[in-house]
Parts: sequence; C-alpha cells; structure tokens
Amino acid sequence: MPTMSGHLPAPATGARPVSPGGHVTSATMLGHTVLLDHAVPEVDALLRAELGAYFGIDAQLPEPLVPLARVSVEVSAEAGDRWRTSRGDAGRPILLHSGSHAYDVRRGVRHEHDGVVVVESVDTGSCVVSDVAARTVHVVNGDPAAAASDVRRVVRDLLFLPWLEAHGGVVVHAAAVVGADGSGTLVVGDRGAGKTSVFMAAALDGAREALSCERIVLLPTPDGLRMLACPEKISTFPGTLRAFPQTEHLAGPRSADTEWSRPGKRRIAWQDMFACLGFTPAQRPVYLDRVVFPTWEPAGRPARRLDRTQTWFRLLDQTVTGRSVERPDWLGWFAPAHTDETLWAASAAPAWAATWSDLDSAAALTRGALDD
Repeated sequence: MPTMSGHLPAPATGARPVSPGGHVTSATMLGHTVLLDHAVPEVDALLRAELGAYFGIDAQLPEPLVPLARVSVEVSAEAGDRWRTSRGDAGRPILLHSGSHAYDVRRGVRHEHDGVVVVESVDTGSCVVSDVAARTVHVVNGDPAAAASDVRRVVRDLLFLPWLEAHGGVVVHAAAVVGADGSGTLVVGDRGAGKTSVFMAAALDGAREALSCERIVLLPTPDGLRMLACPEKISTFPGTLRAFPQTEHLAGPRSADTEWSRPGKRRIAWQDMFACLGFTPAQRPVYLDRVVFPTWEPAGRPARRLDRTQTWFRLLDQTVTGRSVERPDWLGWFAPAHTDETLWAASAAPAWAATWSDLDSAAALTRGALDD
C-alpha cells in the first residue's frame, strides 16, 4: 500500500517564478508547502478563514522549504484582457467543475503553448496561467474577491488534493467526526442520505471535534488510514437546519416548496456550522476506526453489518475528484496512484448500513453503539 514519500524533486533548473512584487505567505500540509506570492489582502483573508484550520496558512515560511508550487496573484482587468487576447488560437472548451446546482458549474477555455497552459474561466473571469516545469501558477482577475476564490480552488482542489491522490489518497463524499474516546467515524452517503443530519446529531451527543461534512481524504500512512479534511461550504436542507435549535437561524424563511427539496438547499460556511454546534476542527491526526452508511427511514431498521466487499463497492461509489467528472483535475500536475488498494484497506474497517428516524438514532450511529 502506498505511503507518503519524502520530498518532491526540486524544480527544474531555470524555473521562472512569477512575482507581482507582493509578500509571500504559505499554505502547508504534511510538511509540504504552496508559496503564495501576492499583494492582495482578500487572498490571505479567504485562505485563513476557509482553509487555515487544516492547511496551515502562515506568514512564517517553513524550514526546510519544500515548495510544491508557487502561486502568484494579480488583480488587473487589463492583464486579464492581455492574456485572453495574446492566445493565437480559439482554445478548447473544458469543464472546470460540475454538480447538481447551477452555482456548482464552472466552465473554461484551455490554451497551451510551449509548456505554458492558460485556462480562462468563463464564470469567474479569471485567467489561470500554469507552468509545470517552473512549478508556478499565476491567477489574474480584475475582481480581488473572485481572484481569491480561484486561488483557494487552485490550492485546495488542484494542488494539495491531487498531490495527496498521487500518494494513494482517496477523496470520499463523506463527513467525519471524532468521538470522546478519540475514535474516528466516517459517515458516507450520497446527497439526501442524511450524513449532514448524522454529523450534526453527533455534536448534540457530545462529539466535540470534526473534520469536514462534505469531503474527506483517506490517506495511507504507517499508522493506519488517516482522515484529512477538505473544508468547504456545507450543502443541506433548510428542514435539517431547522431541526436543530442551534442552527435554526441559518435555515432562512420557511417554505413548504423548498424545506426538503434539492433546489432549496442552503450552503452554509463550515465555520458557521461548527460554531453553532460547538465543534472544533480536529488538530491531531485522526484515523479511520469505523464506517457508517446512513439512510433515513421513518420507522427505522436495525443496523446491518457489511462485509468487506460490500463496503468496498459502497466506498467506490462515493469517491470524488480523481474518479469524478464533476471535479476534474484540469491542472494535471500529479499522476494519481492506483487507489483501489486504499479503498480495500478502508473496507477492512468495521462498517454498517444503518437507518435513522430521529436525532437520537442519528447520534447513535457515531458514538460507537453499533460496535456492541
């Protein structure tokens, strides 16, 4: 089974980093770094708020420095226009991101010349210029907020996550909570399965640490399968938010048409959800101890223990990024490892298909009661 390697190879001789003359901060994960070279306050603010609890956004550069990439930012409508008009070809349309809602869809046009790739984002207005030999990414946009948002996507979805996948990591559509005994429960489910409800109920049941409620990375290490958070906004039904007094104010106006409909789902900042529920981001390593596949049923049924093959197929069905057309790796810097081994290791953990009908039965799914 693949494990995390040491340092990556040094950048090619003659690397030409792009620097707009800003200041350098860093995003770090597991000893590796993405340098952020810019003069855009919105970039630091957004990365610290949305990724900092897990990715280590820091003004102090780590030593020894092992840069995964250098990302620079330029807020300039004129520069964006120059990049767009300097391409001599019409480019090739590509999908940057897809999903079940209109706000999830991002489209782009890709140009490539002499090893430099320019991707124009139709929906955000950014030009993203990448050079794999120099290991640089340059983001240009006339709107600082839009530029910051695309920098976050580059750092999280196109650098760190593919890098983890290149080391055998698997990204699963799941939530993860840490029990009072330090055990890690992975709550896996498609949209509407109730994983957010189970996640929230765990907080009311005494769980105080969590990783994420949308995507979790399973990473093979010598100590076991480590779970890492991929923080992003939590998409949930207004009815789910209204079922918990702590989050009722996040549900918005009540409407019978949207209370439990997918188009009516609310997107809540994970920090707001954590604060309401009393969760803190888990700072220590969390390893996979059990897996739960929840389903809501009014009457409920006894939990059913899954064998390893059943667990493997269910996990495979909920893998994203490297296997998903909804989140394509259009930067393409890192070759994903053969992740079936990681899924097979994860499927060895105790796993249950379990129904829940109320908050008490939802909370029971993460407290270890199924282990008895």
